[in-house]
Amino acid sequence: MFGSDAPEVPQEDAKTATPGAADTSDIDIQVDDEQGTVCLRTTTLGNVKHPELELADVPKARAEDGARVLDVVARYVAKQHVVAAGELIEIRGPRAALVIGLAAAPDEGKKKKGFLSRLIGVKPTVLRIVEPDESMEHPKTLLSTMALWRAVTALAEDEHETAKELMLDSVRWFRGDPKRRDAPQLGGASFNWENHLAYAMLARLDQENAVDWLDKAFARADTFELDRLGDSADELAAESPAALIETLGTVLDHNLHHYRVNEEAPGVSMISSPIWLHGVSSQGEPLADRTVSVLPTTFANYYYKGEVKKRLADDSELHRLLASVVLTHAKASPARLGVLVDEIRAIYESAEDGEMFDEQTPPYVLGMQILSLLAADAGRRLAAGLTLGELRVLYGLKEDDGKREKALAKMAKLANAEHEAFLATMEDQPGEHDEGDGGDEGDS
Repeated sequence: MFGSDAPEVPQEDAKTATPGAADTSDIDIQVDDEQGTVCLRTTTLGNVKHPELELADVPKARAEDGARVLDVVARYVAKQHVVAAGELIEIRGPRAALVIGLAAAPDEGKKKKGFLSRLIGVKPTVLRIVEPDESMEHPKTLLSTMALWRAVTALAEDEHETAKELMLDSVRWFRGDPKRRDAPQLGGASFNWENHLAYAMLARLDQENAVDWLDKAFARADTFELDRLGDSADELAAESPAALIETLGTVLDHNLHHYRVNEEAPGVSMISSPIWLHGVSSQGEPLADRTVSVLPTTFANYYYKGEVKKRLADDSELHRLLASVVLTHAKASPARLGVLVDEIRAIYESAEDGEMFDEQTPPYVLGMQILSLLAADAGRRLAAGLTLGELRVLYGLKEDDGKREKALAKMAKLANAEHEAFLATMEDQPGEHDEGDGGDEGDS
């Protein structure tokens, strides 16, 4: 339908449509035994002056996911959204958006139209849900996105094996093609191109094989590698150690002189994120995004205070180590670097979802995102008492079972302390907001 010149895609929050059981009470199911598929169609949208919706060519074995897709889109339309053939809709959901195209159902063209109808134009009474780009094999992306939503929901309910089986089934059915790695631009929507997000989800669910699963995800979507690493692995691998060390120094110098730590409640503070994300300005220029968000107050000790702050600022051997992590894995195994990123993001997840920090960061240059992530993680590990030798082992630069065991024990002890602090915070009443700014003068 379109390529790089993608129009703006309308967005709708799918929180109320996160899939449980699909509401099939107003969905008519037509079975095509010859093709082994079903056509699903709503039956009640016309009652509220909207065109009915249909989803055709759904494999019988995936009819439930097809019904879920139809149900989610029908709910969107029923909220008084005016839709028409030729439009694209983005419905945001967990991990990926459901991006759909709309076309007049084939039966619409067969209807006889009177003179007046032909003169003024009559809107179709049935719209068909299609893939948003004509290069996509219908309806694989639509159905695999719904399977992904179901897996995320299952994981949130601690149904780990259910989530894993859903994703294994998804990649068996829709393997995705690494030859089609360049995803189309659909108005900036983050969607499940070539089912890469199912492989990424499996990297989380099957940690023993995480690198292999993430390698398959990277192989199927160029945008996913950029999202995880901030830059392409090839560009990172081609950078010099000295250039990466200089970039890391820029990030650390700026972060350690421009930050806020404002206590919101006992044990909880509004903290400037140490992580820089690769953004783009309204003029299309590379921009370093940095947020401020609510984090455990102890996280300030992992970066902005005491001995850890001094080590991050002055330890040249640490700086060389972090640059080496980027270069080594970007050259040999970008997915290994991606797994590290996922582990760090799991700790600092809320820091990426916070409000933009009102501090002008320098323009983004190659490596800023991945280096800022590694520096934040290294600060936490230094606070746990890890040595540089133990860091090398955990970052995959060296094999040493003894050091790995010691390092993991130290991190487990820190995690337990964090958990105890969290429980204590939950027992306390919210405190007063302590206004102030950090910066050259230190913490607020």
